[in-house]
Amino acid sequence: MKAYLIHERYHRLIYIPVLILVIFLLVIHSIPPGLNNLTISVSSNSQNNLPFTYDRVSGNHIPAALGENSRYSGSVVNPFKHYNSEPAPMGITDFGIGPDGVPYCYNTTSFRGTISMSDLNVTNTGLRGNSSCLGFQLNVVLYFKSGCNTYSFWVQNAVKINTMNHAMTFIDNIWNFTGSIYNMPSDTVLGNGGVINGFLASFYAFEAPVTVEINTSSNLTLQTNVTTCKGGVPELDLMYNLGNGFVTYDQPIFVFTSEVNNPVFRVDGSQYAISNQTFYDASLIMGGPCAGDDIYVHSANISMQLQYWNGWNYQYISNAYNFGANTAESSSNVIASSYENLNSDFIGSKMVQGNGSLGQIYNSANLSFLHLRVPFQKGSMELNNKYFNFTMGQLNVTLPYMAGLQHLKIMNQNKIVYAANISLSPGEYKCLILTNISFREILPPSRSNDNLNWSLDINGTLYNTSSKSLSFCLPSGNYSYSVSYNHEMVPFYNKNGTLVLNGTSQTINLYFFEEAYELIFHPAGLTGGTSWRVSVKGIDTYYGTFPDSIQIYLPNGTFTFKVGNVHGYNVVSNSSVSLQIDGTGYAFNISFTRINADQFSILQYWYLYALITGISLSSFVYWYYRKKQV
Repeated sequence: MKAYLIHERYHRLIYIPVLILVIFLLVIHSIPPGLNNLTISVSSNSQNNLPFTYDRVSGNHIPAALGENSRYSGSVVNPFKHYNSEPAPMGITDFGIGPDGVPYCYNTTSFRGTISMSDLNVTNTGLRGNSSCLGFQLNVVLYFKSGCNTYSFWVQNAVKINTMNHAMTFIDNIWNFTGSIYNMPSDTVLGNGGVINGFLASFYAFEAPVTVEINTSSNLTLQTNVTTCKGGVPELDLMYNLGNGFVTYDQPIFVFTSEVNNPVFRVDGSQYAISNQTFYDASLIMGGPCAGDDIYVHSANISMQLQYWNGWNYQYISNAYNFGANTAESSSNVIASSYENLNSDFIGSKMVQGNGSLGQIYNSANLSFLHLRVPFQKGSMELNNKYFNFTMGQLNVTLPYMAGLQHLKIMNQNKIVYAANISLSPGEYKCLILTNISFREILPPSRSNDNLNWSLDINGTLYNTSSKSLSFCLPSGNYSYSVSYNHEMVPFYNKNGTLVLNGTSQTINLYFFEEAYELIFHPAGLTGGTSWRVSVKGIDTYYGTFPDSIQIYLPNGTFTFKVGNVHGYNVVSNSSVSLQIDGTGYAFNISFTRINADQFSILQYWYLYALITGISLSSFVYWYYRKKQV
């Protein structure tokens, strides 16, 4: 009885592989197409602190939320959490909020803020130092992961300006946005400055020892980059440009960690940073010079633009508010509004004196976007007499909306390779991918030095040449072409064809022979509009669309033809032909028949075979052990 129970248990175990097999087959058949390409994005809400002992310390450019303990619930941040009226840090900010309040998130390795001034007269109402001092700040949030921990740091690239003597000093601050407190241990960052203690928190600070002079009618650019140095240690580049090139005045590194991959600056409108108090934003603002000061603007004519590095070029932010939120330095009596110059690519914030209000000044629904990809690295794009240079074969630009057609030129080595009139609608993202296509003349060896006049027609555009090749750029799409000639020789293949351009350069060889003969393949049995093809072994593949026939020109010789498979059909005649051409042309009828929908595919037959085999084997084992018990 005991032995029987053991065998009985074993008999039941035999069905386990069968059950697994059946489940496997059912799962394989039920997986939706493309599921293996599913990408899941997970955001971390961890509150990991830096691995150091914290001390209560304080600050210089004070974060606006310092000392607050408010929280906000929801999937969209509230830009008005700290400011809803002046005084406020006025300028231009990307909070990660687009049209209709929809949040978005992106990462970049560089932000650039440009300030153009033609008039500026202020009073520092905070009365810390000179009453005519103010500050401009480029503020971004550094974000990276090290091991299982996520870190955030608020980076300020600031300039202090005295509007009386035009003296200018550059200052950078770094604040800890990781965890629930601001304090920064002294061995977190190593640079030209150091970690100092303030009345509320500790932070990194450096003031460049060089003071420069600037007119209040000039341009100033601040730029902050992030990269990694040896060992994967995050490194910042704090830079400015007064018109004579960029100057790097500090390069702090985060020595507490290493082996960091891809540190970035993050903009995210769906979540707050440190304890729901601060923002993952990027801003260029005007306010007091330090310590939460406010300035009163008596007169001003200032424009600000904020750009980020998109991987190929600097691009204007797509959505902008006229005030910042992470800083406590502010300004009053400022009207900041959207400024879009249709005669240039300028998009930004225009600031003049007056009683202003806070809000979103433009968003992507009011702008146009153009992405360009070309088959060469360096070049330029001209759009309405405005030039955009590129060095990596791609360009992505944010443009003010302009009604009507705009004239576009793409240039390489000062030569126009493509020109067209394009229209861009508000909120439209247009992608222009150019493909380099070359047609090359190949003559018999005995005539290789001849100059053959030939013409190429592509979608109705005619090109005439006597050169050995013809090259140009065309946008992605489908094109029909045909070759014509005025010569005793004729092209024996690739005389006509269809081009499918998708950004990958193509070369079409045009073979010219003194004698060539026409072969015609007539299809039958397909549904109208169905694509089909004929391949000539060692030569090329030719495509057609039912009911059109396929024409091929070949010289004398022996060739093998094969008709390609068409989904849902079988080829029942002339699927493969070996032919010797000897001074005459041929015609072939290619018949297709539709495969019935209830026919099993080969893969389905394999599934059925595996299932039957598994059940049969299990049944045999069961029968065998039962027989032994009898």
